Amino acid sequence: MTKINLDGVVGWDIIPSEVSRALDEAEGDIVFEMNSPGGYITDGMAIMNKIKSYNKGSITANITYAASMMTQIASACDHINCYENAVYMIHNAQGLGYGDHHNVRRAANRLESFSNMLANNYVKQSGIAKEEILTMMDDETYLFGQEIIDKGFATNIIDSDSEIDEESAKALASDQFNNYLMKLKEKDENEEAVAAILGDFDNNLDKNIEIKEKDDIIDDEIKNQGDSVEKEFTQEDIDNSVASDRVRISAIMDIDCSDEMKTNAINNGTSAGDLALEVLAEQKKEKDVNKQKFVNAASGADVEVADPAPEMSEEDKKTEEALAALEGDE
Repeated sequence: MTKINLDGVVGWDIIPSEVSRALDEAEGDIVFEMNSPGGYITDGMAIMNKIKSYNKGSITANITYAASMMTQIASACDHINCYENAVYMIHNAQGLGYGDHHNVRRAANRLESFSNMLANNYVKQSGIAKEEILTMMDDETYLFGQEIIDKGFATNIIDSDSEIDEESAKALASDQFNNYLMKLKEKDENEEAVAAILGDFDNNLDKNIEIKEKDDIIDDEIKNQGDSVEKEFTQEDIDNSVASDRVRISAIMDIDCSDEMKTNAINNGTSAGDLALEVLAEQKKEKDVNKQKFVNAASGADVEVADPAPEMSEEDKKTEEALAALEGDE
């Protein structure tokens, strides 16, 4: 028998390709030990389908904590057990809508469709009427221990030597899920913001070119001659411009700096290279401040202090050169 731990967030810690590889390598019966606040629906569906296609033995889910999408993954298993102090939570699909009222409405419709699909699976698993399942999802329902069995979401209780504290277990599970939601919201907000910027750029580029004044879209050479001749943009020019900005924004999002710096760089048309130099400048400034604090503290203690870095490393030399070049451009 092969034991596989499904511990963490689906789509982040629990990756479909890794679960698929584990199932391909396994022989005979499998036990999933589940401890997860859920995660991304599409990643969860990929794992569910892989579980359902396994034909080399049975698959059993042992639930410690299963919330959201992890409950759906559990339902794909042949047998579902839960520990005496297990926590199980079902709710509606979660997500963000960004943009105008049409985009937000489409996002809401998409989430409702996902919730309806998940509800159908809960109905098939438990035998509970769909109306009741939908109400349970609306209420974000937590079930504990024997309640999971009574509702038909599992069939067997696993005895545990630990003392059962229902309220503490539910509170812990709720905290874990809320922490996951905060991480999910932050990640989705970043992705949605970039998508919105790219979407606005795509959708409005043709319109913006049409309504610009002549002086806004002329060659520098012609402008220097004092003429105002409109430049004719081809679709290839537009496509190349969009592709170039996508690359710029993607490179900016990969830089290790604050979200505020990334947002400002994207909105101001800053290149990834220039942003990287700004980050280096900030890091050097912080390093100098910390060094001065160290010197001040040591001086107050009447201790002779040597320069912490009497010789500059090759890496620091390159940083200094980059910063000098940046200052020269200002």
